[in-house]
Amino acid sequence: MLPAPAQLYACPHCGKKKAMFSMMSCNTFRGTFWSDSRSIYPMRPTISAIQKCESCGSYSLFSQWKECGYDKNNYNGTTGNLT
Repeated sequence: MLPAPAQLYACPHCGKKKAMFSMMSCNTFRGTFWSDSRSIYPMRPTISAIQKCESCGSYSLFSQWKECGYDKNNYNGTTGNLT
């Protein structure tokens, strides 16, 4: 698994950017594929479907966050798993 620069996403509520984990390549062993083009790779880290903004503290679906490019100096993005 090779990490890539962190991908930046903007909060849908306040617009603050959050660095999310991304990869250049990963292991696809034991991957499962469906006819509707869905795939699951058990050895690949996944981004949480629900994200919390570190700035305003609001929760939202990851699909609502807007992609804003890459942080070329940061390879340590988060997956956003809630505890």
